[in-house]
Amino acid sequence: ACTKSLSRVFRGKGVRGWGDWHARAGDGEAARAAYLQAATTRGPRGNAVELNARRGAYSRSIEAFLRDGELDRARDELRRWVSDFPADKIEGYLTLLEARYFAAARKFVQSIALADELLAVNPTSPYADQLVLIAAECEEKLGRPDRAITRYQELVKQYPGSPLSEKSREKLTLLN
Repeated sequence: ACTKSLSRVFRGKGVRGWGDWHARAGDGEAARAAYLQAATTRGPRGNAVELNARRGAYSRSIEAFLRDGELDRARDELRRWVSDFPADKIEGYLTLLEARYFAAARKFVQSIALADELLAVNPTSPYADQLVLIAAECEEKLGRPDRAITRYQELVKQYPGSPLSEKSREKLTLLN
C-alpha cells in the first residue's frame, strides 16, 4: 500500500510539472488539463470542509510569513500547498502568493514568470491585475523601464475596472 501511495505522489508531481511547463510555454488549455489531472492523481483526501480549511490555513500562514519576512517558511508552505492542491494554480491566489514570495526574495525574474504563467492559464483570474502589477514593479526593480511601462499599460488596458489601474496610470506618468 505504501508503494502504491508513493507512486501516486510522484505521478501527481510529474503531471503538475507538465502543467507548469505548458503554462510557461503559454499553453493555458494544456496547463489547466495537467493541473486538474495532477489534482485527481495526487489530491489530498478529506471532505470539502476539511480541504477548504487546509487551503485557508496555507494562505493565512503564507501571508503571515511574507508579512514577517520569514521567507524560508513561506517557501516551504507554498511547496506544501502546491503539492496538496495543484489545481489551485488555475484559480490564481496561490500563484499570487508565489509571485509575492519571489519578489520579496528579490527573485524578480521568477516573479514575472509566474505572472505570465497565470495570464496564460487563467487571464480572467480575479488576481490577474495584481500579478500584472507585481510584474511591472519587478521590471522596474530589474532596471527595465520600457518593460515596466508595457506592463502598466497592460494593466490599464486589460483590467480597466481594477482599483490598481489608477496606481498604474500614476506610475506611467512618472516613467514617461
